[in-house]
Amino acid sequence: MNCSNIATGKERLVVEVVATHNLMPKDGEGSSSPFVEVEFENQRLRTQVKLNSIWNEKLVFDIQNVADIPYRSIEVNIFNEMRSSNSCNFLGEKSFMMMRFPELFAKVQVGNQVLRIKMAAPSATMSLSNPFWEEDLLFVVVEPFEDYVLISVEDRVEPGRDEIVGRVVLPMGAIERRTYDKQVISRWFNLDNHFGNSTESKVMMTRFGFRIHFRVSLDGGYHVFNEATMYSNDVKPTAKQLWKPQIGVLEMGILDATGLMPMKIK
Repeated sequence: MNCSNIATGKERLVVEVVATHNLMPKDGEGSSSPFVEVEFENQRLRTQVKLNSIWNEKLVFDIQNVADIPYRSIEVNIFNEMRSSNSCNFLGEKSFMMMRFPELFAKVQVGNQVLRIKMAAPSATMSLSNPFWEEDLLFVVVEPFEDYVLISVEDRVEPGRDEIVGRVVLPMGAIERRTYDKQVISRWFNLDNHFGNSTESKVMMTRFGFRIHFRVSLDGGYHVFNEATMYSNDVKPTAKQLWKPQIGVLEMGILDATGLMPMKIK
């Protein structure tokens, strides 16, 4: 059985009944004449009777209030039609909650630089309500460190529309500076969620516990080029602690030069 929301002008709920397996025959003749009855928000629809228990039918329900969807359920009942007595035998039932699975990703912004982490995928040990990414992002920053690091967790509620589940803002000056191969300790940060876009997002935020786990550091082990690499005369790392020690001092006097090419063009 497959359940999905379809928005075509007006919101509809489409329940696709595919097939059943291993139904117990209860018509007294060693066979079964089953049909499926689905109930949603006081609406009740049923499939045709199929002897082979394969329907591939779509039942379409009206949605009264989209915001109430996370609190609704679908009731599915299977009956066996007794043709001889014009009655039905109950074969089984199943209830489905309408809370959809979140499609979560993280987005990090530093100044005008914005990078996004791919959608979290479920695994055997991690559920969709506890997303796991394990990705590294690299940003270029300059002193004085006056910017902020904005980390947000967002949910892809539908194609082209994302809603913020929570976010945390870190001042650049409060971030640990990393030198050499020193390991940076990861920390848990509380997510701010006082700006939910919908009732559903508020329900999801409560479910997620408002925290995100990551490590962040200012790493001076890189050299950021501000000119063409072919003309660069400085390839030292940013952190002075990583500079190689001097072995001597060479003094040079420049007398003249001709035909020099400009290193920077303004």
